[in-house]
Amino acid sequence: MQRPWQVAALLQGFCCSSSHAGAEPPVVRGVAPTDLAKYTTRHFRCLSGSDPAVVNDDFCDCADGSDEPGTSACAGQKGIMFYCPNADSFPSYVYTSRVNDGICDCCDGSDEWRTANCANTCVQEGRTLRQQRGQQLSDLRSGIQKRQADLSLIADTEGSAGLRSEPRNQLSNCYLCVG
Repeated sequence: MQRPWQVAALLQGFCCSSSHAGAEPPVVRGVAPTDLAKYTTRHFRCLSGSDPAVVNDDFCDCADGSDEPGTSACAGQKGIMFYCPNADSFPSYVYTSRVNDGICDCCDGSDEWRTANCANTCVQEGRTLRQQRGQQLSDLRSGIQKRQADLSLIADTEGSAGLRSEPRNQLSNCYLCVG
């Protein structure tokens, strides 16, 4: 059974929304684009399949917390995270308990939507993260080259000293090839 305020919220959405044919579906705060289809239906039902609920009304209606992806109302529910789009950087997730807590956890400030006092630092963060990932990839490639050189040295040693090939085979079996 729906609470009276839920019915009022649903009716407000039906009679007062300015939806136009072909218009973009509403963006639901805190939901990743891959999961948005679950939230854009006219009548949202908890993802666990239970009762209907109002999304992001700051009241945890669903036992699984799925009705509050953009608020901290269901903080502590397993698997419920707030999605930070972080344009110009990398998307990320933060715990819903960090939504609207006065601390900017998303570089785009999307987790602090009530106060909107967060500077968008995504351009700088994105640049820094891309540089770090580039360095990690370079280090990984360097390590792979060193490992290949070590395997070649073992192969040469085995051939000239008449050693068994078991150590080389063991090393080859644990070798990770990155393209």
